[in-house]
Amino acid sequence: MSELKPCPFCGGKAELVTGAPEYWVRCLTCGAGSDTTASSERATDNWNRRPSQEPEHTACPEGYSLVPTKITAESGHKYALMGAFSESITLTCPDCDTDEPDEHCEICNGLGEYEQSVAIEWNTIKHIHDRIVSASAPPGAPC
Repeated sequence: MSELKPCPFCGGKAELVTGAPEYWVRCLTCGAGSDTTASSERATDNWNRRPSQEPEHTACPEGYSLVPTKITAESGHKYALMGAFSESITLTCPDCDTDEPDEHCEICNGLGEYEQSVAIEWNTIKHIHDRIVSASAPPGAPC
């Protein structure tokens, strides 16, 4: 099997991913990924294949970045993004009376409620990404 070329988008190191019975290649730096195939050799060949000519537009306009239109688990984005984002929610203390909280309560410190960090779900992250992509067409030539 041939060695993986650097990522065509960022130059980062790539790795072969096995998700039996499928194989694909992803960039460890930017998360770009190849299509899934039935063999590791085909996945490597697909990743290493480069266009014979430079595309007409090789750079994004200033202030823009090349990102995939869809993020998936197979492209490595789920692994990279899960747990990276959270929000804080306020919960009522289960051990206190909300009218007269216990000032010695170890959960809420006598406030009757407390803050808890909750991870943003993968489907929500994908919806946010989809909205960003649809609302972020670069001016002039596409990236």
